[in-house]
Amino acid sequence: SRGKTRLNVHRDRTHSPERLSPGYQDLPGMPLLSRDFDLHTASERLRVTVDLPAEDTLPRVLSLHGAGPSNRARMDYLAAHLARLGWGTVRFDFSGHGDSSGTMSGSSIDKRMQEALAVATELDRTTAPVLIGTSMGGHLAVRLSEDLGPSHLILFCPAAYGTATETITFGPAFTDALRRPGSYHNSLAYSAISHYAGRLTIIIGAEDEIIPGEVIDRYLAAAKRARSVRLERLAGAPHQIHGWAVKTP
Repeated sequence: SRGKTRLNVHRDRTHSPERLSPGYQDLPGMPLLSRDFDLHTASERLRVTVDLPAEDTLPRVLSLHGAGPSNRARMDYLAAHLARLGWGTVRFDFSGHGDSSGTMSGSSIDKRMQEALAVATELDRTTAPVLIGTSMGGHLAVRLSEDLGPSHLILFCPAAYGTATETITFGPAFTDALRRPGSYHNSLAYSAISHYAGRLTIIIGAEDEIIPGEVIDRYLAAAKRARSVRLERLAGAPHQIHGWAVKTP
């Protein structure tokens, strides 16, 4: 567990006033108050967005995006929906993505876990959080459940990575490690979810061409202590599930 990890972070809010996010003002009943700011870790500047249902509230949901071209904006639609339900969300661009500093070649799964823990300091600390993870972010959310003690884990098309890959920087060596048969069988995410006692929801596209079915099966098999387990397979949905969801009624 990384529960005793000590973080050195600095927030720069001087150029990020609170505002209503464009496109969200027409949501019925509850406008979304969105605040952008930079959070500085020891080596990177992370661009963070906090979406709130009302002033004087704190976010309870932490959302972690995936790899590739992904970024925090993929969750605009879901953050708006959660705000309508009264739930605030914090999301950010991992280093090497979107509006954050850094490069993909200078990052790793381990580094992303540290960045997520830094951003998690924005959460409401008076109640258990909700962790949402997509693809690689799913692996990260499960791993971080040991530190953050969430009441809910919501995983969209979650990936799983072998123990040895967590410290390999993204690039050819990382890709080679992924291509080894059964590389994810000893994933620390499976160990983490075996100790998880909250609610688990896994959402996978029926047409997902990236995540092997065995990865999902292993998550489900390991989650023996979860308070509840729910699996949703969305007909017609590919791995890029959020883009599909925005376009699909």
